[in-house]
Amino acid sequence: QEAKLSVTNAQAALGKAREKRDLAAKALSERDKEWAAQNALAATATRDRDAAAGELTRIQAEAKAADEVLQKATAAVKATPEAALKLLDDLVAKAEVVGRRKAALERAETDIPPRRKKAEEQLAEAQKKAGELKGPLDKARIAAEGAGQDVTLAEKNVADATAAVGAAQAEEQVAQGRIRRSETRLKTVQADRDRSKTQSFQSAALSPSGQSLLTVGADGLWTR
Repeated sequence: QEAKLSVTNAQAALGKAREKRDLAAKALSERDKEWAAQNALAATATRDRDAAAGELTRIQAEAKAADEVLQKATAAVKATPEAALKLLDDLVAKAEVVGRRKAALERAETDIPPRRKKAEEQLAEAQKKAGELKGPLDKARIAAEGAGQDVTLAEKNVADATAAVGAAQAEEQVAQGRIRRSETRLKTVQADRDRSKTQSFQSAALSPSGQSLLTVGADGLWTR
C-alpha cells in the first residue's frame, strides 16, 4: 500500500512538473517572439537607414558627374567657337540634365535626412528593447530547461515507484506462498494431533497436580 501511495504521489508530482514545463515553454516562446520581433525591426531600420544613405550618395554622385560633363562641354565650346553652334544643342541638353540632377539633389537633401534620422531612431529603439528583452529571454530559457529536467526527474520517480510496487507485489506473493505452506503444515500437525487422540496409547502418566494426563502413542506422538 505504501508503494502504491508512492506511485500516486509521484504521478501527481509528474503532472505538476509537466504543467510547469508547459507554462515555462509557453513563456519562453513568447519572450523569444518578442525578442525576434525587435531584432526584425532593428534589421528593417538598418536597411532603411542604409538605403537612405545610399540613395543620397547616389544622387550626389549623379549630380556631380552631370556637372562635370557640363563643364567639359562648356570648355569644349569655348575652346572652339566655330563649333559652338554645332554643339549648342548638346550643351543645352547636358545643362538640362544638370538642372534635373541638381533639383533631385536638393529634394534628396531635404527629404532623405529626416528619413535617415527616423530610421536611426527606430533602430536605436528596437536595439534598446531587444537588449531589455534579452535578460527575461535568458531567464525564461533557464526556467524552461529547469522545468524539463524536473519532468525527467518526476518521470524517473514514477518509474522507480512503479518498480517498487512490482517488487512489493512479488514479495507479497512469496509471503503468501510461505503462509500457504505454513497453513498446510499446521493442518498436517493438527490432523496428526487429532489422529493421535483417537488411537490407543502405549503409555500414560498423570501430572503431579492430577490435572493433566500425558499419553504417548505408537507413532511417538504425545498428547496432553
